[in-house]
Amino acid sequence: MSYRAARLIVASGLALWGAAGVQAQTVVTPLFPGVTHIKRTEPYPQFQCPGCPAPTPNPRLARMNILLIDLWSPAVHFKLTPPGENLPAVAPGSTTPNWPVVPFEVVRQRTLDFLDTAHAQAAINVHFFAPFPVPGGSTQGAFAYVIGLAASRGKVYSGFESSPIQSYAIVANAPGLNVDKSNNASIVHRDPGSVDGMGILEGVELWNALAGSGQILTNGVKTIPEYTDATHPDALLTPGPVPPLGTLPLTYTRAGRHWYDLSNARTAIGVTQDGRTMVLFTVDGTNGGHGMQVGEVADLLKNDYGVWNALNLDGGGSTTMAVEDPVTHLRKLVNVPAENPPRLEATNFAVYSDAVDPVTTAKVDPSPNANGWNQAAVSVSLEATDLASGLTDTPTGWVDLLRYSLAGAQTGGETIVPGHSASFAVAPEGVTTVSYFATDAAGNEETARTLDVKIDGVPPVLSGLPSEGCTLWPANHKLQRVAVLGASDPVSGIARGSFQVTATSNEPMDPGDVVVTEDEHGGLVVQLRAERSGGNKSGRIYNLTITAQDVAGNEVTATANCVVPHDMGKGK
Repeated sequence: MSYRAARLIVASGLALWGAAGVQAQTVVTPLFPGVTHIKRTEPYPQFQCPGCPAPTPNPRLARMNILLIDLWSPAVHFKLTPPGENLPAVAPGSTTPNWPVVPFEVVRQRTLDFLDTAHAQAAINVHFFAPFPVPGGSTQGAFAYVIGLAASRGKVYSGFESSPIQSYAIVANAPGLNVDKSNNASIVHRDPGSVDGMGILEGVELWNALAGSGQILTNGVKTIPEYTDATHPDALLTPGPVPPLGTLPLTYTRAGRHWYDLSNARTAIGVTQDGRTMVLFTVDGTNGGHGMQVGEVADLLKNDYGVWNALNLDGGGSTTMAVEDPVTHLRKLVNVPAENPPRLEATNFAVYSDAVDPVTTAKVDPSPNANGWNQAAVSVSLEATDLASGLTDTPTGWVDLLRYSLAGAQTGGETIVPGHSASFAVAPEGVTTVSYFATDAAGNEETARTLDVKIDGVPPVLSGLPSEGCTLWPANHKLQRVAVLGASDPVSGIARGSFQVTATSNEPMDPGDVVVTEDEHGGLVVQLRAERSGGNKSGRIYNLTITAQDVAGNEVTATANCVVPHDMGKGK
C-alpha cells in the first residue's frame, strides 16, 4: 500500500453559513505508516451563555485537524519536549497579578520548529505554562515553567500541580497521559504521598507523559470540570472575577462565562477504549475558524472517533499542529494558529513513523593487516546512517546519537556523542573491544555491535640460541644437538610457519648436515653434523639465521655460529 498523499474527500453534511454555502467535509490523508491526517470542517450553532448578548443566527465554523495514530504500528514512536539545560534559575513575576515566581523547566519552541529539530513526522502543542504573558521588557520569554506532569523518554521533569496557576481553567493534580516504551497509553494520577508531585498511583513507567487542564473524557463519559459553588462544593475549578467580554484574564464564574464553554481554538489528546488508536485534535479559532467548546470537542472525539479517555491541552493562541509532507518531506503547519508568527510553546508532542533501526559502521585507521592487527596506535571512527520506513522512496532518517564503550587493553565507560559520527584513539597494546550502537530520532536503537581493536608493536622474543663459542667435537661425522630454540610473543602470538632456522657454511654441505625438528612444545631442535674438510685449516663454520614473526607482522632475526674445528689442539 502506498502512503503517499492519496486523498479521500467525504461530504459529511451540508450547512449554510452566511450568503455563501458552506459544505461540511472531511479530507482523509494517509501520511505515513501508522499516521493518518483528517482535515474536517463542520458548522456548529452559536452558543448562548447566561448573561451574554443574543447570538447571531449564523453557525460557527469549526475547522479541525485530526491525527489518528496507530499505537500498534511498529513504526510509531513519540517524544515530548525534553527538559532544558542550564536554564535561568527562576521566572520573574508575570503581568498577571499574584502569579508566583516559578523555576524554568524548558526552552520554549514553536511547534513547527520542534517538529523540524526533532526530525519527526507530526507534532502538536501540549502544556499550559508560565509566565504568560511575559512581563514587559523581560528577555526571559524564551523559557517556561511547565504546568502539570511532563516526561520525555523516561526523563520526568515536571510534576502534578496541587495548586495550579490558572485554577479557573486547570484542575489541581490534573490526570496525565503516559505512553510507555511499548506504546501502551494510559491515564495516570498523582500519588498523594509524592512530595515532588512526580510519583503516580499506577504501576507503570513514566516514559512520554503529558498533562493538560483536565480530563474531558473518562472511561467513555464526558467529564467537563465545573466551578465550585453552593451546588457544586466538590467541583474541580476555582471561580475568578468576571471580566468584561473580550478582555483578559480569561477567568469565569458560573454566573458569567465558563472557560470550558468558550468557542475557542482547542488542542486535545485521547485514546480509544481498545488502546489501539491515539487521536490528536486541534480546532482553529479567531484566524482559522470560530473554535469549539471543550464539551463539543469531547462529544466529537467520543462519538466520531471512539475516544474513551481524553485530556484538554493548551488551546487559544497555543493551538498548533504541524506535519511532514509525505511527498516533499517538507514540514509545515496544517492548522491556522491564532497568532502570527505562531506562539513559542512550552512543550510539544512529536509523532514518528520509522520502524528501521540505524546502522553503524566502524573503521580503523590505519587499516589492520590481514590478521586484524595493527603495530601502533590507531584512530577508530564510527559512522551511523538511518533510513525511515514505509515510503516508496525510503527517505533518509536522522541519527540522534552514538554510544560506545571500551573494554580490555584500553577501558572506558559509555560515551554518548550527539549526531551520527564519532572518533577516538586506541593506543595500548593488546585487544580493546569497542561496543557501540546508534539511536535514531524516533528512538530506534540498533543491536549493539562490537569491534576488536588489536595492537602489537613489539617483535617476538627468541630464546635457546647456541651460546657464544659453540663447538662440535669430536668431528665424528655424527649429528650433535646445538640448540633448542623458542619464539614467544605474549600479545598477538607467533604467526604460523614464521619460526624458521636456516644454515649456511663455509664448506660444502650435504642436505643432512643440518636437521631442524619441532619438539612437543613448539620449539625447534637444531642438530648439526660434526663434519669438516681435512684440508680446511679453519675448520667448518656453520652460520645459523633464526627468524620469527608475530601475527601483527613484527619480525625478529638472530644469528649464531657453530664451529667444527680442524683440530682441538690448536683450538680450531
